[in-house]
Amino acid sequence: MARQRETWSQKAHQYAAFASITMNLRSLWCPLLMLRYGLGTFGVCYVIVVAFICYPVLYIESVLSQFTKSGNRGIFNCCPLFRGLSYSMAYFAVMANLPQYSTVSHAIIYVLRSLRSGGPWSSCDAASETSDNSSCYAPSAEYIPPCETVATVLARRFSDNGVQDGYPLLYRGRVTIVPIDEFNNASADCLPGNESTVTEFYE
Repeated sequence: MARQRETWSQKAHQYAAFASITMNLRSLWCPLLMLRYGLGTFGVCYVIVVAFICYPVLYIESVLSQFTKSGNRGIFNCCPLFRGLSYSMAYFAVMANLPQYSTVSHAIIYVLRSLRSGGPWSSCDAASETSDNSSCYAPSAEYIPPCETVATVLARRFSDNGVQDGYPLLYRGRVTIVPIDEFNNASADCLPGNESTVTEFYE
């Protein structure tokens, strides 16, 4: 005898479950993509795909599972030809979430390390003229600007100078050409490891 399974008491609960599935950590990329590709281009396409592809597929899966009162392995027993889809769905769910697991694990590591007295980013005792400062987050000897700040300052300075030959920098959606010697001088001692955590997350 098949085990009696619970069903949705209200449709609102079902829609809330759908929203919790689709709105996860990867949804944080949406503001960046809208900023990069424009709200009219990316936003409209995103809404169309979610409304006409994602939610209908989720609804069909929910209907099949409630109709058969079975899990992922049993919903295709009515049609043995499609029985392999249940395994491919499970495989896709695991593989699609692997990048999200790595991001969450980094956040957990940061939280656990921050519970200690101080952290590896709170000081930089090895910062000196002879040491490698590429991963130093708080130089104690003198202020060394991060490379991201250097690129922003150079892009602002040469945005309207009309330089034709040099190093290209992307700033606020525009490519600005900066003289190579200016770029090399300004970025000679910058810290590539001191980029914004938001930039590291999105990139």
